[in-house]
Amino acid sequence: MDNNISVKPEKEEEKKEKSDFDQLCKRLIKAFFKEFLDFFFPELSRQIDFNEVHFIDKELYSGQIEGEKTISDILAEVKLLNGEEEIVLLHFEFQSNKETDFPSRMFYYYIDIWREYRKRIFAFALFIDESLTWRVPVSDTFEMEFMGTKIFYKYHLRKSKDYNYRDYLDHENPIAAALMARMDFGKDSRALVKAEALNKLKKYNLSPLQKEILSNFIERLLFLSDEEKKEFKELIKKEERFKEVDYMLTVWHEEGIKEGRLEGRLEGKLEGKLEGKLEGKLEVAEKLLNRKFPVEEVADLTGLSIEEIRKLASKGG
Repeated sequence: MDNNISVKPEKEEEKKEKSDFDQLCKRLIKAFFKEFLDFFFPELSRQIDFNEVHFIDKELYSGQIEGEKTISDILAEVKLLNGEEEIVLLHFEFQSNKETDFPSRMFYYYIDIWREYRKRIFAFALFIDESLTWRVPVSDTFEMEFMGTKIFYKYHLRKSKDYNYRDYLDHENPIAAALMARMDFGKDSRALVKAEALNKLKKYNLSPLQKEILSNFIERLLFLSDEEKKEFKELIKKEERFKEVDYMLTVWHEEGIKEGRLEGRLEGKLEGKLEGKLEGKLEVAEKLLNRKFPVEEVADLTGLSIEEIRKLASKGG
């Protein structure tokens, strides 16, 4: 029985790290929502009408959590093929093995969503952290009881390190390539896994923007040290099957940015090029803010964090 429902305040650095990570996940899942559900929950995926998916970007309030706002990472309203409407909550955690109160937070999300929408909820939490083992195991249930009054809440929980990346080298789902960045590597080096994951992307029939989203996710989650970067460069030069990787990344990034500007709900051409440099991103973000684009949408389009966008918005008055 878990009666501990307190939530410790996060440090500013942890908040920013989570914000950046959340945006990375949101961008990936919004672009590959069906593929994501196909990978983890094929039975659920077969019941959904993917022409009727509406992502909900809103803040959920939990008064129990020290009066702070909580934001559901991915909240989607879907229509099933039988005509019924449901809510799908996808939650991502980064290095949250430090939090023993996670089940209670998932329960709070459930309460907030139910109170707002009064619809059945499918809740799923995916831990994408670096550690193979949890110092403090995280439960997939929340229980509370007093004098015969009892609450029992259960949600779906997965950990990326429970999957070995080699089992997914020939997997047809592009989400597998993205998640390989945080799967179990066995004895293989991080440089090799990164090369394998990026090389895998060329097998998929994807738009330039989708390729850019996947490669960016892998790049960000599988960050290499200077020594590992040298190993990576040697691999893609030496191994015949990896020789296209470097060229692919450059082309996909440029094409993905162009497509993102066209498909990213912009009503005109933006001047200048967004080439991954902070200056260019800030310039584009400023123009979007001037056009009254929502903060989260600007963050999604530019790759900047919500905190950075808010600071930019406050400077502009």
